Amino acid sequence: MPVRDVMTNHRPDPVGHPGFVVVGDYLFDSTLNGLLDSSDAATDIIVTEMMKLRRARGINGVVASDKVDGDYFRNYRNVGPYAEVWDQFTDPAYLMNLIKIVWGRAKGYKLLVAGSASGELVGALRAKGVDAWGVENNKAIHAKTPKALQKFNKLGSITDLPFKDEQFDFVFETSLCHVADKQITAAIGELNRVIKTGLVFGSVTSDMAPAVIDRYDLLRGVKKLGTWWEWSELFFSNGFDLAMHRRDCTEAVWEATLAAGKGPGHWYADADSLRYSFFDKVEAED
Repeated sequence: MPVRDVMTNHRPDPVGHPGFVVVGDYLFDSTLNGLLDSSDAATDIIVTEMMKLRRARGINGVVASDKVDGDYFRNYRNVGPYAEVWDQFTDPAYLMNLIKIVWGRAKGYKLLVAGSASGELVGALRAKGVDAWGVENNKAIHAKTPKALQKFNKLGSITDLPFKDEQFDFVFETSLCHVADKQITAAIGELNRVIKTGLVFGSVTSDMAPAVIDRYDLLRGVKKLGTWWEWSELFFSNGFDLAMHRRDCTEAVWEATLAAGKGPGHWYADADSLRYSFFDKVEAED
């Protein structure tokens, strides 16, 4: 019998009984630590379900739009036009600093931005010496890609990437949360296929601060919602492992995050969430 993943063990009937969650030490290793791990898994599942319910009910009874359409990019995350505010959420200098800290690579690497919109981040990274490329599946925003960047910003889906195996050293993704549940495994598998070294996970999670989620309307268009831990389980099952298992630089990454103004109240609530944001590509026997 194949080993079932952690999510399946804790939630045996997610369709028929989505609110039913099992907890037990036997779901891990029948120890007290196993019970605590199981409790963590169960509470993460419940947090995600509560955030979904909260979104469905709306804030003060007002249910926000869930479409990723023209209005989404005209007032991106309630801040302003995408072309003018994108760097508030994806600072190229900060991203390059994270890659330098975690993987020791300051230059000479090739990077894919998965969820590149009209290519602003791709262009900014290329201007800093990174061989950056992008992929975006929204035709309307992709059509606004500047002519000089059209070669590097591709229209396509992360479930079927238009790139060769191991074409990139790194992938920075912000689009996995917009992929339907049934396609998540395929999407992560595709990202693994085109990567040589590692992945920076940048999607929205359900355990982000509710105030931050509300301020930027972060759940708009999100189809796959999970905590950082839930996402890590998906990565573990599809050829990835935490980069921090090989070189724990959580403290340095957290210091860089605070210096960049991405800490509590802005994006990352604590250092632990950053720990679950960097993944190495690993061989199956690892």
